[in-house]
Amino acid sequence: MGESMSFEAVVFDLFGTLVRPFRRSEHILVTRECAGILGIEFEECHRLWVESFARRSVGEFGSIAENFGWIVRRAGGEPVEETLAQAAKQYARFTVASLEPFEGVLDTLEQLRARGLRIGLLTNCAPDVPEALPKMPLGHCFDACVYSCEAKAAKPAREVYELVVQRLGVDPGRTLYVGDGSDGELAGAAAVGMHPVLVTPSLADTYDAQRPEVAGWVGERIATIPDVLQYLARR
Repeated sequence: MGESMSFEAVVFDLFGTLVRPFRRSEHILVTRECAGILGIEFEECHRLWVESFARRSVGEFGSIAENFGWIVRRAGGEPVEETLAQAAKQYARFTVASLEPFEGVLDTLEQLRARGLRIGLLTNCAPDVPEALPKMPLGHCFDACVYSCEAKAAKPAREVYELVVQRLGVDPGRTLYVGDGSDGELAGAAAVGMHPVLVTPSLADTYDAQRPEVAGWVGERIATIPDVLQYLARR
């Protein structure tokens, strides 16, 4: 086995890593559209959506429609099944557009597999992502996926990292973890023995542009996902 094969697997974050970071400006637009469908004020809808992020990420809502129902009730309204479904359908368009991979991602994942590496996905997300991603080309690139909303735990919780390597059938110490540093994910990966690498997209249009872990990061970093191949070659 050559030096480039010192790792047995690469686990990737999703947003900001394989696809664009979660775009605040576009999300505000779709939230405004959904608020109109639901018949509630945009500011209240947006505030409650942000407020429910942590709950959404660990699967407390079974669907985006259910999350919208919670928002409508908190805003003092009475949910209507038809409008919840309509708002969820509108939001799904944003989700699908959000899951288009960066240039070079699909080719890079194909090359990693050709080199015999196992490929994992570990993402903090709402139920719309595991619903949409498997229907897209990117969704067919992974040997194992762990979605926080299905695992009922989110990064940087130790159990989600342990779950993805278990599903991949590899040792954490032989696993490269690549992410953009959201949610303390790099420290979480290191804590279980993975080798974290920071990828650095622009964070200008995100909800969490200020990330202490990114600002203080002194470990390995790459600029784009295709750089993973060069990183492995150097190893």
